[in-house]
Amino acid sequence: MSMSEYTDWRQDPEVQNIMDRYVEKFPEVFEGFDPQGIHVTMTKGRKQPLMRLHSIRHPIHVLVRRPYVLDVNDDEWQKLAPRQRNMAVFSVMCAIPQGGFDPNSDYYAKKVKPDIQMHMLAFAAFGGVPNFLENPAAIDPLERDADDVQVSIHAAGGAADGISRMPVTADQIADAGMEGQDQ
Repeated sequence: MSMSEYTDWRQDPEVQNIMDRYVEKFPEVFEGFDPQGIHVTMTKGRKQPLMRLHSIRHPIHVLVRRPYVLDVNDDEWQKLAPRQRNMAVFSVMCAIPQGGFDPNSDYYAKKVKPDIQMHMLAFAAFGGVPNFLENPAAIDPLERDADDVQVSIHAAGGAADGISRMPVTADQIADAGMEGQDQ
């Protein structure tokens, strides 16, 4: 039985353009992040999640020359509003650790294991809304003032001088839920 080549995919600069905008707006959060280090494909007609990030290591890295491939479900992508697309890209960007694009780093071509710390960064950046793709109350970080986003993320456990992709503690998560309430 032979397997035919899957040809229903394309490359589209939209995802990388969104990444570029985030890197420009939040250089402290995405320090060392290289959108050109991610090969983005838009795939049609397959049952898969909205976005799937793949780490590329030796020997395949020799051919691709990028540490990551992001496979986007084009059918689902087309259903999203622009703000939802922006938020989905932000959450994927949070899955790449600092050093993920540095060939001399121990984190080169690695992914952050999805956990509460990773989701808390997105939770804070989206205005404290956990189900950001479904909830219209979620705020696109690209539409927020950078200082406002930094304050939200700091409250959720970001760095003292701004936002970062560092883990948060359970206490910080509890404090983030109290933001805006009299404590």
